[in-house]
Amino acid sequence: IRDRAATALFVGPLAAMFVLLQFYPELIHGLMSPQEVASLERMYDPSNDSTKLGRESGTDWAMFGHYIMNNISIGLRTFASGLLAGVGTILVLIFNGITIGAVFGHLQQIGSGDPLWRFVAGHAPFELTALVLAGGAGLRLGFNLIAPGRRSRLDALVAGGRKGAKLCLG
Repeated sequence: IRDRAATALFVGPLAAMFVLLQFYPELIHGLMSPQEVASLERMYDPSNDSTKLGRESGTDWAMFGHYIMNNISIGLRTFASGLLAGVGTILVLIFNGITIGAVFGHLQQIGSGDPLWRFVAGHAPFELTALVLAGGAGLRLGFNLIAPGRRSRLDALVAGGRKGAKLCLG
C-alpha cells in the first residue's frame, strides 16, 4: 500500500501539472524562473540539432555521471526524509511530480515536447520507478516511526530502515 501511495503522491501532481499547463500556459512562470524556462526552451528547441540537446557530444560521460549522481541523491533523499514521520518523503514526491509535470507540460504546450520525449524515453521509466520505490521505502520509515505496533519505535524504525535500504540499494 505504501508503494501505491508513493505512486499517487508522485504521479498525481505530475499529471495534474501537465494537464494544467495545457490550459494555463502562463502557470509555468509561477513555478520556474524566467532563466530556467528559457534554458529548457533552448535545450529542447526542435529546430536545434536533436542529437546535441544543448551540449557537445563529448560531454556524454560527464552527463551520464551527473544523471546517476542526481538520481541517487534524489532517491536517498526521498527515502531518508521518511524519518520526518513520512512528511519529508511526501513533500519530495509531490515536489518532484510538480516539477517534472511542469517541464513536460510546458515543453509539450509550446511544441517542444518531441525532443524531450525522445530524450527521456530510454531512461526515465527506470529513474521514475526508482523514485517511487524510494518513496515507498521512505513512507515505510515514517509509518514505522508513527505506528510501531508492539515494537519499540527504535526497533520498528530499524526494521523499516533495513527493508527500505535493501529496496533503495536495488
